[in-house]
Amino acid sequence: MSATATKKSPDTILVGGKQRYYEPAPQGIDLESFRQVVTSRRSVRKFTATPVPRAVVDDCLDMAMLAPCSSGLQPWEFYVVRSAGKKAALVKACMSQSAAIETLAAAGFQNYAISTTYSNTVPAGLVGAQSPEPGAKANPSTTVVTIAISQGPDPSAPPITPPPSDPPPPETTSTPSP
Repeated sequence: MSATATKKSPDTILVGGKQRYYEPAPQGIDLESFRQVVTSRRSVRKFTATPVPRAVVDDCLDMAMLAPCSSGLQPWEFYVVRSAGKKAALVKACMSQSAAIETLAAAGFQNYAISTTYSNTVPAGLVGAQSPEPGAKANPSTTVVTIAISQGPDPSAPPITPPPSDPPPPETTSTPSP
């Protein structure tokens, strides 16, 4: 901070006998522009292969960090993924939802297959197997991406029974003395 700059303390107001932080609403906001932003917000699930300029991503992240949240805790993390291989690995986290498949296509992958499999060790809905391994270098025009989503244990397989537990100790009774 320069010698001529002064640090402005936050505004406060008296609430219930205590000084509380107060930030007045910004002036000059056009209500119709704000209404357009609020009413046109959508969850986008269709993407193109067109790269988003870094400055646009940075600006979006700056605005996202200002979003309201419970008690100002800001319990979120943002990740910017530009690598085609890492984008392909994200299919695992998305459990092959159509958006994940569209992301593979948008990243230029021409050959991919999504299947399901039974697994006694991988919970239903999670990736049981995939190729190539996450983080591996992949050429979108030649690499075949395969992903197998677990459906949980095979319902036609005999149930897995736990080993028998030790029997409880015998009950002891005492007979009162006469």
